[in-house]
Amino acid sequence: MFYKSVFTLLVFYIKQSKKSSKMDACLILLRSIQIADD
Repeated sequence: MFYKSVFTLLVFYIKQSKKSSKMDACLILLRSIQIADD
């Protein structure tokens, strides 16, 4: 459930800011996964 919500937020973020690089989105996703693992 948590990962699905993170993925949804990530997709929303990418759609909202297409100017931002995909690397930024990857970093956000990795950071979210690290938080989930803690």
